[in-house]
Amino acid sequence: MDVLTDRRETTRFRILVEVAENQPAVSQTEIADSIGLTPQAVSEHMSSLVDEGLVDKRRRGRYKITKEGADVVLSRAESLEEYVEHVTEEVVGRVYVDTAVAEEAVEEGDEVELRMRDGFLRATPADQPERPKARAVTDADAGEDVGVADFDGIIEFDRGTVTVVTVPSVEDGGSSEADLEGLDISFDGEVFAVGTEAAVALEKAGVDYRRYAATEAAVGASRNGVSSTVVAVEGRLGTVTDELSAENVKYEVVSSQR
Repeated sequence: MDVLTDRRETTRFRILVEVAENQPAVSQTEIADSIGLTPQAVSEHMSSLVDEGLVDKRRRGRYKITKEGADVVLSRAESLEEYVEHVTEEVVGRVYVDTAVAEEAVEEGDEVELRMRDGFLRATPADQPERPKARAVTDADAGEDVGVADFDGIIEFDRGTVTVVTVPSVEDGGSSEADLEGLDISFDGEVFAVGTEAAVALEKAGVDYRRYAATEAAVGASRNGVSSTVVAVEGRLGTVTDELSAENVKYEVVSSQR
């Protein structure tokens, strides 16, 4: 999300919002005062915004946002709205009560130790001071879900990696030219297929897989410390790796071509 990760895009977004809010009588100096930049810095950004057709320069150094500029503001605002929703519902909401898998029986009020394993938060009765702690807010037997709160410490774990295996397109032989069984790769974990040729190659190799929202699922697995394999037809490789890179997921590409 550029507006959150790229300082230049953040500044451009703020300038566009100021122009939209105060047009058609807003000046560079007024914008600079409002967002805490120097007039020179605003001028440099404004020049590029005008050149790109996002802002229209009026008489006496005044500016007005264009339809294209308004579309950019709306797009960035929608991205921010999605991020805020993620933070409020999935992040902040979990600060208070989260769910773990009890590895041993625990009772409400017990202090438990927390760790990540196989993509799940795990809770056991506390007996090692250095590990992250929480308080159980429900009873649970071993293997059951248990509510935990009052977290103390940081749960450290390595993000999962993704092995991307390419399969030739049907024009180049498709699954018949793929040798998944000959690869030095374990398909025991999460496996996802991107493209019909990839799915057929996995079927031939007798590997269980998931087909839909494959790259998104692989990213989600990585965030929870689970490594996975994405088998993709060569024509869709770029899309897969672009999505993984955008989410800072480490991956390697392996060809299954015979």
